[in-house]
Amino acid sequence: MSLSEMIFMQDGASAHTARTTSKWLEDHKINFWRKEEWPPNSPDLNLIENLWSILEETIKDRKVEPQSLRQLETALLKSWDKIKLESLENLYMSMPARVKDVVRCKGDYPVK
Repeated sequence: MSLSEMIFMQDGASAHTARTTSKWLEDHKINFWRKEEWPPNSPDLNLIENLWSILEETIKDRKVEPQSLRQLETALLKSWDKIKLESLENLYMSMPARVKDVVRCKGDYPVK
């Protein structure tokens, strides 16, 4: 898939909404949805939510629960390294179907 075929998300982060960022995106003809166009808090369209779930499950599979912030940080870093590239690719490849479902349901949660 080429860059021109991708759609990027522009959320409310200040780095995303800065005039210089917006100008660069427009100058380079990057296809993106502004924060006003992106459905708010949509787990169907926000892949990071699914990725957090994968990461959480990996942490829960550990024999010992983290007891400190440092242990949690270490566990997260180790768990992140265990996430298979295939899992990330599957999430990415699921986007066209997710978008179609959300459009079909007019923004409501798709019924499976």
